Amino acid sequence: MPENQKLKNHLIDIFSYYQPKIYQNVIININNLIKKLDTIKRNDILIQNSLIKNILEKSEMILIDNKETAFNYPETQIFRRNKTRLHCARQLSIFNKYKIIPKFCFNCYKVQITLTNVLDLIKIYFYFNDLYLEKNNTRKCMVEFRENVSGNYKGYLYASSINEAKNIKKIVTNDLIKREINFEKILIKHGCTEYYDQFELFKNIDEDITDRVYQKEWDNIEKEFDRDNLIKENIKEKIFDNTLNKFSLPDFLIIKNWLLYAKIIKDNSINKIFKFDIKTNHLSKIAIKKIQLRSSNN
Repeated sequence: MPENQKLKNHLIDIFSYYQPKIYQNVIININNLIKKLDTIKRNDILIQNSLIKNILEKSEMILIDNKETAFNYPETQIFRRNKTRLHCARQLSIFNKYKIIPKFCFNCYKVQITLTNVLDLIKIYFYFNDLYLEKNNTRKCMVEFRENVSGNYKGYLYASSINEAKNIKKIVTNDLIKREINFEKILIKHGCTEYYDQFELFKNIDEDITDRVYQKEWDNIEKEFDRDNLIKENIKEKIFDNTLNKFSLPDFLIIKNWLLYAKIIKDNSINKIFKFDIKTNHLSKIAIKKIQLRSSNN
C-alpha cells in the first residue's frame, strides 16, 4: 500500500478508468467493496433518498473498518469522460496569461444545470452514471468555489455544437422533471464563464462568432504556449479512455467533500443522507475559506 499521499491519490485516480482484477492491496480492496454498493440502475426513475443514504453510510463503514488507511483526497469534481479531451487547464492557462480565447473553445458548448442542494447534486451524479447519449458526451458534477459566480452545485454536459447542446438540454430537462430532481435552472453556455467579461460577444450561442473574435495572431500565441509548456509531448504520453461510469472510492471521497461544502454553507439536505461527522482535513485551508466566504455572501 502506498504510504506517500500523492502516490496513494494517483492510485485512487486510476479507479475512475480501470478496475484491477487482483485485490492484494488494501486500497484496491476498499474500492472493490465500495463499487459493489451501487444498486441504482438506469430503470430506476426515482432515486430514493433512502437508497443514497444506504450507499453512502455503508461506504463510510468500509472506511471505518479500514481505519489504518487514511485518505486525504482533495478533489471536488467528478467527471464522466469519453476519449476526447477538452484540455480545459491548457485553455484557461492561455486565457489567463494572454487574455485570448483558444480556438478550440469556439466549438465548446455546455449544458449547465444549477441544483438547489447537495442531495440533488448527488442524484445528478447517479443519473449521469447511467445517462445514455449517442456520443457519450463528457459530463461532470461539481461544487462552486469561484467568486462572483452564482450557484453552489452544478452539473455540466459538454457538446461540440449548439444543435447538439440543444438536443442534450431537451433530453436532460425531461429526465430531471420525470425523476423529480430539483434544479434552479438549466441553460446552454458557450465556453467558460471566465471569458465573458473580456469578450461579451462570446456569450452568443445562436451564431458563429469565431471570425469576429478570434484574431490571426492568436494562432501563433497558442503554438508558442504549447511549445514552451510541452503540451503536445504531454498529450502523447497520456492514454485517453472512457471513464467507468460506476460508483467507486474516488467518487465517494469527492462526495464526502461535497458534504463538507454543504455543511459549511448550512445546507441541511445532508441530514437526509449522511449521519457521520465530516472532517475538514480533506480540503485545503484556501478552499475552506472560499466556501466560508460564499456562505457569508449568500
